[in-house]
Amino acid sequence: RGRQEKGGRRAADCFEESLWDPKVVMPALGIRPVGHISTCFPRRNGCPRQGSVCPESRARLDLVFGSNAHHATAGLEDFSHVWLIFLFDGNGMNYTPRPSVCPPRLNGKTKGVFATRAPHRPCPIGLSLCKLDEVKGRSLLLSGVDLVDGTPILDIKPYIPCYDVPFANGPDGSEDRGAELCAKLGGEGKDLRYPDWCVPPARKIIEVIISPEAEKQLLQYEEEGVELRALPDWTAVRTAMKQVLQADPRSVYRKESCVGQVYPFYLDCLDITTTFDDAAGSALVVAVSVVSRDAQRDAKAGTAAAPPP
Repeated sequence: RGRQEKGGRRAADCFEESLWDPKVVMPALGIRPVGHISTCFPRRNGCPRQGSVCPESRARLDLVFGSNAHHATAGLEDFSHVWLIFLFDGNGMNYTPRPSVCPPRLNGKTKGVFATRAPHRPCPIGLSLCKLDEVKGRSLLLSGVDLVDGTPILDIKPYIPCYDVPFANGPDGSEDRGAELCAKLGGEGKDLRYPDWCVPPARKIIEVIISPEAEKQLLQYEEEGVELRALPDWTAVRTAMKQVLQADPRSVYRKESCVGQVYPFYLDCLDITTTFDDAAGSALVVAVSVVSRDAQRDAKAGTAAAPPP
């Protein structure tokens, strides 16, 4: 276990490649496919490496999720493309994934496996973007596929350009620049669609206000040199805080049943307390406190200690 360090020690968070045994990793994933796709590629030989390489390829996915699988596809017809998350089951059970692979385009030169889309990976999970031609109850008719017949499909997610294309939702996350791409492709006779309800302009952007007390606390932590875990500096903390709140992270339940109550959330090493005024379309950062990583884990697990009386 682990990479060997000076003095013969090994890092606790690292495993040798030989320990990534598919016979152990595959069952440990504990995931049941929602279906096995039927495609025009019966074998790996000739199957394209990307679906866009062969737009004429066809496939059918019959869902086996639950007794009313057709309910799971309601609304999916409004999207023109979907992401398929699948399992590289054709790798077999007698291989050891390596950190370096040889992509076909590099003619024998190596790259790190995570810098490629090679199928032989530590966790053999793949991601494919396909054209959704039609939804028939529990069945999806697809084109532009790069999957071998019988590949297990783990999940389906709609393709939304303003989220899936970098920078397509604007500098503050409030725009839908994917509409421009749809219009351009539409002029070329190509179909790229998604419903309005899922894009940023469909929801009002909330005005975020940091209270004087919260700003005082942020300045105090910055002056004390409190170490941030992931964000680069305290300017990034304020920016990330506003970006999270302006998109309104509350669930429908919290909006309807917890009106007037505080909304707490964690960001980096901070526990942030906020209140929302839906009538005014604003969020107020009331207080900010530094919490340990252990306290955050306890809160996530629901085992946080009760506050003192």
